[in-house]
Amino acid sequence: ERLAYSTEQPLMPGYWVIVQRGSVIPFQKADGDDILENNEMFTLVVNPAITVPANGVFELTLNTDTNRAFDIKFGVPTEIRKYGVVKLRV
Repeated sequence: ERLAYSTEQPLMPGYWVIVQRGSVIPFQKADGDDILENNEMFTLVVNPAITVPANGVFELTLNTDTNRAFDIKFGVPTEIRKYGVVKLRV
């Protein structure tokens, strides 16, 4: 499933959004654009249109402006509930 970026509220299924931008360097901030650059960190909310069950696995692919892809696999916790929010750390 390919998700589109959206800033509409509420975030509908099939979309994702950046909800927070920061820096890994103390007392610095991200520059405010939607491009993840060195020393920046983003918090994403991803709302897939398909359901991933408890104990299921899904993969998130982040593409760069140089067409390099980063694939990250996540397992859905057993205690997930419908419409639940799960914090996943990479």
